[in-house]
Amino acid sequence: MEKMNRRDFLFSLGLLLAGVKISLNEIDKYNSHKELLKKEENLRGIYNELPNYVHLTKCYSEEDNIQQNALGIIVNKHYLTMGHIFFNPTINNPQVILNGKNLEMIISTLSEAVIKGGDVVVNEDFAICKLPEDLNLPDFPCKPSSEISLGEDVYLIGNPRLMGCNIRQGKITDLDGLTIEDQTSKSLFGTDINIVPGDSGCPVVNSNFELLGLCSARVFGHFSYIVRIGEFLKYL
Repeated sequence: MEKMNRRDFLFSLGLLLAGVKISLNEIDKYNSHKELLKKEENLRGIYNELPNYVHLTKCYSEEDNIQQNALGIIVNKHYLTMGHIFFNPTINNPQVILNGKNLEMIISTLSEAVIKGGDVVVNEDFAICKLPEDLNLPDFPCKPSSEISLGEDVYLIGNPRLMGCNIRQGKITDLDGLTIEDQTSKSLFGTDINIVPGDSGCPVVNSNFELLGLCSARVFGHFSYIVRIGEFLKYL
């Protein structure tokens, strides 16, 4: 076998390294393309699929002759929504109806509420109802996640003034929670999404198709606070 001289060896090595570099570049392009396709798929799911998993319930109180509507989602055979729906005005012994079936109220809480200019600001706000055995509805399809980051893109699957689904995109603007009278609740995070009555209980997801929480409160007119999904899950 003919011995390779130094020049030929370096030339061959250069070709090999160039080939490796090209291959690595192609792999990077492929991975970037795959990530882009995944993001597009998630966005299609957010806009086309998720509105079908937000449910409207009727909340009655024969004792107070009051009827309220609530929006929420289903996770692990439980209906998750906001506590302030049952406290504003206060509903005693509410009957919560979904698809003609009575739900069992497990917990409904609202603490340290402040009403300012029509805004409801709360430190603790959630309600959980158990579905009856004969009501088979699918879970909200996004996987719950406790991982959030400042500046992250988020999407509210809202229903302003109960006039129909409206999806709004925004960013996470506050990870420190909401402070009321020198007490801070870490159960909430803030976004720059402008919410209106009717959005309460609607889910907020990220671009990875993960469920981050449910819409709770509007502050200063243009900012919203979201109850982290973990606050609900610890009761399920």
